[in-house]
Amino acid sequence: DEKTVTLDRKKLKAVTTPQGFTLKALPFIRNPKLPDEAILDEIMLIENELPIAFLEETHPHTKLTTPEDLALIKNRLEKRKSQALSQAKAIGFSFDFHPFERNRPLVLGGITISFEWGLAGHSDADVVYHVVAESIMGALKLGDLGTLFPDIDFRYKDMSSSYFVQEVMRYAKKAQAQILYVDVTVYLEKPKLYQYKTKMAQNIACLLGISETQVSVKATTMEKRGLVGKEEGVAAEAVCLVKRNI
Repeated sequence: DEKTVTLDRKKLKAVTTPQGFTLKALPFIRNPKLPDEAILDEIMLIENELPIAFLEETHPHTKLTTPEDLALIKNRLEKRKSQALSQAKAIGFSFDFHPFERNRPLVLGGITISFEWGLAGHSDADVVYHVVAESIMGALKLGDLGTLFPDIDFRYKDMSSSYFVQEVMRYAKKAQAQILYVDVTVYLEKPKLYQYKTKMAQNIACLLGISETQVSVKATTMEKRGLVGKEEGVAAEAVCLVKRNI
């Protein structure tokens, strides 16, 4: 008749491999006089009355011995992979160009700049906001700007392009995406933008709901080459880094 008893948990330890020993203990472990039942290193040491000690485990390891162990490890790795993907980062990019046109205001980054030419476009033609919005769309796999806001839709006629950025951010929030950084470069010969770049970055940060430290706005020329260099219009490109759920 066997009795079932409850053991004192304070006296129990869960032990995992690997175990280690000094070279001095090796002769005892290899002692041929030990019984065949003593098949584990630590048992051999105990039976030879050698001192042993336990080390606290800081990084649990899964022992791989049976096919069931392998299935368990694969399952854990798949879960880790799924968790990593759910916090994946994506990069979006956009390039845009608008030609100059008379009798229109020049709006860049939400700022109306005094200049003899404006930019042609269905909306207010703010090429800076366009690339910001579309780069985020790229990171979220939403297609191009014209997909969401077609230039044949009269609702967007002469509309402030800040609306496009706000609408794209609505999609981003719905997807639980977080904008980590936006880098914008504006290409034009004239006018010079040195006094406007900081304000542009502030405007972009405000629309995206992020810090100004997460937005960079730069401007450069095309050294008199191409459409921009011939002063036929303004181009811009943006790269954004987004943390999103997949």
